Amino acid sequence: MVGKTIGNYSIEKRIGVGGMGEVYRAKDSRLGRFVAVKVLPAGFVSDPERAARFEREAKLLAALNHPNIAALYGIEEFDSQLFMIMELVEGDTLAERIARGPLPIREAMSIAGQIAEALEAAHAQGVVHRDLKPANVKITPEGKVKVLDFGLAKAMDVNAAAASANSPTIALSRTTIGTVLGTPAYMSPEQAKGLAADARSDIFSLGCVIYEMLAGQQAFPGDTVADIVAGVIAREPDLRVLPASFNPRIPMLLQRCLQKDPRQRWHAVGSARAEMEAILSDPRGLVLDAVLIPREPLWKRAIPLAAALIIGAAIAGFAAWKLKPKPDTPITQFSFALGQGQNFASPTHQLIAISPDGDSFVYAAGGQLHLKKGSEFKSTAIQGSALPGGAPVDPSFSPDGRSIAFFAPGDKTIKRIGADGGTPVTVCKADGVTGLTWFADGTPTGRIVFGQSGKGISYVSADGGTPEMTITIEKNQEPRNPQVLPGGKTVLFTLASGDQSGVVVQPLAAGGARKTIVEGASDARYAASAGRLLYARAGDVLSIAFNASRLETTGGSSPVAQSVYVGSKSGAAQFSFSDTGSMAYIAKSSTVQGAGSIALVDREGHVTPTGIPPGNYETPRVSPNGKQLAFGAYDGTGSNIWIYNLGDTKSMRKLTVSADGRYPLWSGDGERVLYQTARVRFAKLFWQRADGTGQAEQIADLNRQHRPTSWAPHSSLFLYSANLPNNGIGIIVTSVLDKKDTPFLTGPQHQTQGYFSPDGRWVVYQSDEGSKMDLYVETYPKTTDKFQITRDGGRYPVWSPDGKEVFFVNGGMLYSVGIQTKPTVTFANPVKLPVAGFMQDETDRAERNYDIMPDGKQFVMILPAGQDTEDTGPPPEIRGVFSWTAK
Repeated sequence: MVGKTIGNYSIEKRIGVGGMGEVYRAKDSRLGRFVAVKVLPAGFVSDPERAARFEREAKLLAALNHPNIAALYGIEEFDSQLFMIMELVEGDTLAERIARGPLPIREAMSIAGQIAEALEAAHAQGVVHRDLKPANVKITPEGKVKVLDFGLAKAMDVNAAAASANSPTIALSRTTIGTVLGTPAYMSPEQAKGLAADARSDIFSLGCVIYEMLAGQQAFPGDTVADIVAGVIAREPDLRVLPASFNPRIPMLLQRCLQKDPRQRWHAVGSARAEMEAILSDPRGLVLDAVLIPREPLWKRAIPLAAALIIGAAIAGFAAWKLKPKPDTPITQFSFALGQGQNFASPTHQLIAISPDGDSFVYAAGGQLHLKKGSEFKSTAIQGSALPGGAPVDPSFSPDGRSIAFFAPGDKTIKRIGADGGTPVTVCKADGVTGLTWFADGTPTGRIVFGQSGKGISYVSADGGTPEMTITIEKNQEPRNPQVLPGGKTVLFTLASGDQSGVVVQPLAAGGARKTIVEGASDARYAASAGRLLYARAGDVLSIAFNASRLETTGGSSPVAQSVYVGSKSGAAQFSFSDTGSMAYIAKSSTVQGAGSIALVDREGHVTPTGIPPGNYETPRVSPNGKQLAFGAYDGTGSNIWIYNLGDTKSMRKLTVSADGRYPLWSGDGERVLYQTARVRFAKLFWQRADGTGQAEQIADLNRQHRPTSWAPHSSLFLYSANLPNNGIGIIVTSVLDKKDTPFLTGPQHQTQGYFSPDGRWVVYQSDEGSKMDLYVETYPKTTDKFQITRDGGRYPVWSPDGKEVFFVNGGMLYSVGIQTKPTVTFANPVKLPVAGFMQDETDRAERNYDIMPDGKQFVMILPAGQDTEDTGPPPEIRGVFSWTAK
């Protein structure tokens, strides 16, 4: 093209290339100015309908007239090719500026504000950019921002994919739902899914641009288009890379722009621009908000002044008496040791609740609920709270403090009981409960709001009835510990996905917009008496000022309690707060000892201690020769993998370091242990020699959560569960030889806990594709043969070594189902085994906490400490403070 003349335009040099075509600098001989000439992809002129549609769109784009939008001058046709004549903008692209390093806050907010003004003007004319990215933003030598290629993604509707994932615009054909247009790293989730784009899609892209300006890296990085698109759809950007000194409004701005659901983003770019202007005026968040009160006329101000002079003498004495300093409200700290034989229940649930008046607290331990009144020295077991099938968890006081609601995992119900005991009353059926709160709503008994893993948040009358789900979530998410804020219209809760979590608020009415309050935190409580939000982070409880009407935090956070027990990386923080400002919490140091013991249990329920001291353990796994155990041990801040030689009490040794090893799985030859680690992003899989020699080696290399579950006999293959871009959880087969992944189950359901049969020809797994989580069997390699082997619930399957049984857990009990795979698959009715009381959580995100010995005669289980030995160590402890808000 260089040297050619197109109408009045002499082409001088090429200045850019992308998925939308090539761009050249040209001289306009008629007007004596320089312009940019874009050569459009071949095929426009030969397709009359497409060319006509493009011309209609181009006319609309040409009508845009804004100082922050590069103007479109016209369209030319030459030598059977279409050209766009556009304003030539001198200067660097924003991509070139970012390549030199992150931008200062003021510069970034100034650029972002100008981009927002350009978008605002275009949206007012019904034009959506659809391909906003740093390469499409020019910064003139004078600092003026010009947005390029406005609306061309729609106008061109190109259908050729580009090779690079980072810069050019691409179009991915999807015959059933449309075409994906845009640049992967900056497109909105709806664009990535091939859905319609609107103004909110541009807001998402703007959020990506702002993030990259401030962080110096893309919000959704990846090596391939598939990696990036998966990140856009399913992952959250890492806000931890932003400096802590930034104005706290900046993360909130990004979170609001980058919401996956367009309904939860800013609905208009003008609202985001206003937030940028506020940040620009206070980049470091140092200026406190002030309320400006208009001054009244002088004569109005004189009236109260005169009145004050007249009556001032009369009230002076009263004021002096009234305003005398009051003595400080006493702050009383307390420590309470649990009674003999009491140990806390499943740490993945809430275990403690303080009464609204702060005088009493209830806790779940030893298979039942216990009440400790402030006026009494000891706690009292709440008669009637010990139920078959599993210990009660998630206690919550009624608004008047006379009753307690809780979740009963045995029959999967929410129940209520008098605080002094009695017969428990079933409120409703509920599976996978992740926390509940009893709140006043003006009715005599009030309502109970509760979360369910992979489903959402519902509420139900405390008198009983059918729950109404009002807040829905994605299947790979978990809403924890919901609390209804004053006024009864908004719910505060933790939204967790994998090992990531944040504190959010959302209207109780269906369809309300969700708002993130504190990123990277969990288990928040609103203390109305103090006007502060308390939340957990890394084992500490922090507080921050919170405006419950505006749903906003102000100022910085301050510590309230340290070393609070958190059951696991995804478990609940064990603290509770009363309406009067008192707090109770379970101390981390006291629960590390005595939480559970690993023991051998036979089919009749007889227990044989292993000699492993009590601790917070998870996922014990037996070596193929039956001589060693690998298990995770949690110390309150992180988990490591330990190896233990059965029968040798001095042989415990740590296999992993830096608190980053979970979910061990022995290799088929017993020489190595595969495990998940957080030492790299996305919790990938490593394996390491069981004897501790050599270096750990990474096995799986995909950007998703990995949890290994089963090794194929006499093979290099293993199964692992993984979060999928479609919000489901699937099962993947991987070879440690070539590290090649082969999807086995990838539907939108939760399909997990895959376990190979002893001959390696079948896989049993759990799936929620029906009305509840049940067990299924399929052939390996996968064919059309599929069999459902439970119909009343089942989780955590393990195939017996002889291949004749499948063991599983349901309602806190261990079951066996006889199975035969030759010549055809047949199976019997499940049989309950006399094995109960082991520590096995049954939420969707939990892992299997038992294994079977190679001889098939005993199981390895985690039992509550004290059930297998007299040596339980120091008793678990509850600590707290009365009148904390008086400090």
